Amino acid sequence: MASAQFSQSLDYRSERAVLIESDSRVGLQVAFALCEQADAWFGRAASTLAPGWTLLATAGYADGQLSPGSDLDLLLLHPRRTPAGVVNDVGRDLWYPFWDAGIKISPAVHTLDSALKLASDDLVTATTFLRVRRLAGEDRFAEQLASKALVNWQKRPRRWLADLSLSVRERHQKAGEVAFLLEPNLKEGRGGLRDVQSIDWALRTGADQIEGGLVGPLRDLDAPVRLLHDVRVELHRVTNRASDILLLQEQDAVAERLGFDDADALMSEVAEAARSIAWASDRFWDHVDAVVVQPRRRPPKPVQIAADLTLNDTVLDLTADADLNDPGIILRTAACAAQLGVLPSLTTLQRLAAITPEMPAAWTEEQRDDFVSLLDSGGAMVAVVESLDQHGLFRRVLPEWQAVRSRPQRNAYHTYTVDRHLLVTVVNAGALVRTVRRPDLLLLGAFLHDIGKCGRGDHTEVGMELTADIARRMGLPPADIDTLVCLVEQHLLLPETATRRDVFDPGTAEAVAKAVGDVDTLDLLRALTEADSRATGPSAWTSWKAGLIGDLVRATSDKLRGHEPAVTTSNMSDRHARLVDSARSERGVHVQADDATFAVATSDRRGLFAIITGVLAAHGIDILAATVSTTEDGVAVDEFRFTRRVGGTPDWAKVEADLRAALAGRLDLEARIERRARLYRSTAATLPHVEQPQAQLLIDNETSSDATIVEVRAPDAPALLFRLASVISRQGLDIRHAKVATLGHEVVDVFYVRSGSATETSKLSPQRCEELQSAINALVSPSASASASASASASASAVERPSPPTPR
Repeated sequence: MASAQFSQSLDYRSERAVLIESDSRVGLQVAFALCEQADAWFGRAASTLAPGWTLLATAGYADGQLSPGSDLDLLLLHPRRTPAGVVNDVGRDLWYPFWDAGIKISPAVHTLDSALKLASDDLVTATTFLRVRRLAGEDRFAEQLASKALVNWQKRPRRWLADLSLSVRERHQKAGEVAFLLEPNLKEGRGGLRDVQSIDWALRTGADQIEGGLVGPLRDLDAPVRLLHDVRVELHRVTNRASDILLLQEQDAVAERLGFDDADALMSEVAEAARSIAWASDRFWDHVDAVVVQPRRRPPKPVQIAADLTLNDTVLDLTADADLNDPGIILRTAACAAQLGVLPSLTTLQRLAAITPEMPAAWTEEQRDDFVSLLDSGGAMVAVVESLDQHGLFRRVLPEWQAVRSRPQRNAYHTYTVDRHLLVTVVNAGALVRTVRRPDLLLLGAFLHDIGKCGRGDHTEVGMELTADIARRMGLPPADIDTLVCLVEQHLLLPETATRRDVFDPGTAEAVAKAVGDVDTLDLLRALTEADSRATGPSAWTSWKAGLIGDLVRATSDKLRGHEPAVTTSNMSDRHARLVDSARSERGVHVQADDATFAVATSDRRGLFAIITGVLAAHGIDILAATVSTTEDGVAVDEFRFTRRVGGTPDWAKVEADLRAALAGRLDLEARIERRARLYRSTAATLPHVEQPQAQLLIDNETSSDATIVEVRAPDAPALLFRLASVISRQGLDIRHAKVATLGHEVVDVFYVRSGSATETSKLSPQRCEELQSAINALVSPSASASASASASASASAVERPSPPTPR
């Protein structure tokens, strides 16, 4: 018997592998075929069930489709008073061949009564038994379970609907949104497959008035559901895992299998499908909560809000005599709804979509005020814009919106699609309007700063052009148009400069001041930078970054006002000051460390930065950010933010001992680092492939008055910072200041270097710039080093590059 079961397990495994690996089917075709295959297996395996026994498919398996990573949900019903030993024997004979084959099954064993009792008080079980399908045994028990489970479900509709509504909202909070996230959860996220199932379960309660929450027949969602199912199936096939999160590194392969031109096209379609589902789901559950879960005895009377708008409980309605030929009525309705924290009613949206004309080529002042009012309504604005978007209304207000709608940003730094990123930036900017003189320009700048990400070219240049056109259409005066275009052009200026340049260098503030022009624009740019960064992703706005930008803004403001700079190297942190004092008084090496930072103060010397970064690399400590500064009397302070690829908090006593040994020349850093690198390479070989950014080297000999700025962008690699610093040291150069940042799989390392001693102010000659360029190119991009030095004119053009860095 055991031999037969083992043989059967091998058959199951091989048959399933053939089906999954075949290229003859894709998406749901595979899911249907897997279900038919499993039905045949269980039909044979349970063909000898005794009378009174029934095997059923439940949950997703009962729907007739199986993703490759899905569990096979099963229910074995047995007669009452069947001895436990008999039940166990029957179950074992059914389940074990599948478990031995590595096929994931989730079986449950019950009598009809015990199954119904469990379903009477448990939401998951109750919804599971709303979908059952007989695989083997007697039909009557499957029919009885299905009918009685439905009767029980419909006995307490209010209780079940309240539980469902709560579970939907909790699930959304945990899994996030499918439509707007870089790496969405296709099943559990807002706008995912589970949302459509939840609506179906709710409708089956038969509760009064519940269908009034539908924005259309549920079958209208068949196409979006089909797409998400197709993507989920191919995700399981590509990864050979059951995960429902569509990770960045899997999107290209899934797109290719489903016949999309590229991953951008796939993710745009996923976003559109999820938006349709989320729109239907949100409206449905808002309605259920209002009329079933927490109904009011007497809904409030309609309130006249404006001549053509009425607040009707929780929605905004157009009056019967509203002038739908007025193109400004869309903005007026949207602004009013957002300010009240409600949505336009479905009827209102349909009326606007059916009749309202396009916005004119020249807006009125009232229309512009309504648009700014919409932007200034906080988080409510996002839902209102989405409601307009679902009916094609927002693109009538702003035709340029269509090009960024649902457009993915497929890099690890961004969380949202372009359109959602713009809206979240506006919400964030709304919290900062009191910090600037022109709140309207801040909100408009936040809305337009990435409008150029439409696939037409460099997003900053395209965005400047579009912004000028939009601002003119809105009727803004020329000075305001210039300010908005400047905000779009320079929206990356502050973060890129603060994290890659020495904010204490007078040349840095001078360059920023020249780019922004005046204090008011600088203040707008500061607020936009924070709003934009907070809307980008969790790593885009930190206290460290905020501090750097704050220092840069203060120095630039002083420059613009003609004041002496208030931000100098003397404005150091308390820890920085204590380290300097200790190093001065005792002339030793002083270290401070905690869970996230590491700092060293000691007498400056050539190669110091390389030694410190080498010791950290040898201990597997990855540097996320670093700042290096040197006092006038030669005390160097190197401060680092770090993480670790593996392990917990470093053994700082060991790190300090190795640092002292390395400074004394008693530690072979190269050998230690190579051992660490071999370990990393063996681990990295097992990880999913992620496309690496191209290496890039910029040398700026203009911005700083006493140093040459070297900026290196390259794929992250173990000990890269140590090797870069070592190359600079071997060129006979001092690192006066350094800024280091790790952005996903890319590093941006900036060094202020000079020749001579720490007190000498000597920038590099063109020849030395070329020599340094060649040496660094050989490290970060060996294939580029030959071409970099092939032409003297090409090298010279690369060396003389203005700063601050241009937005990318």
